Amino acid sequence: MKKLLFLLCFVPALVFADSSSIYKSGELFPSTDIYGRLIVCDDGANVRHLQCDTSGGLALGGSATSEGTVAHAVINVDGADSDVLVAALAAKKIKVLGYTVLCDGAVNITFEDGDGTDVTGDMPIATNGGVSAAVSQYGQFETPVANKSLNLLKSAAQSCDGHLTYMYVD
Repeated sequence: MKKLLFLLCFVPALVFADSSSIYKSGELFPSTDIYGRLIVCDDGANVRHLQCDTSGGLALGGSATSEGTVAHAVINVDGADSDVLVAALAAKKIKVLGYTVLCDGAVNITFEDGDGTDVTGDMPIATNGGVSAAVSQYGQFETPVANKSLNLLKSAAQSCDGHLTYMYVD
């Protein structure tokens, strides 16, 4: 039986005629992004969703570099310096939705932009300790200006690992 999906661009209604093979690559699965858009595929780096185009038809939208699309970054840094976690994107700020950072030794960490402007306060981490902020659709913090990377500054040469969830915004 052929799978059917009815999506009305002006009335938010979805009908799945057959959902017996969800979660296969390239097929639809019932998941939404933080804006309630139906996600149609996720390759781990790019989340794509269905959206209505200007003529009332369907279009595939979203990528790691488009506004409002959630992306993920790995934190794996050493040394007492500032390491880039998320690259700058022209005309976009970086909004961090959630993060987890664990460090091998005692160190203070600060999220900052590419110019060294603090985005968070200094966070002291004990040996084998860490800090975490759950993912929030409103975000935990964002770079103050567009076209700046998001960096992690450490006060000492310690290994820090973790992950963060972010999106590019205007």
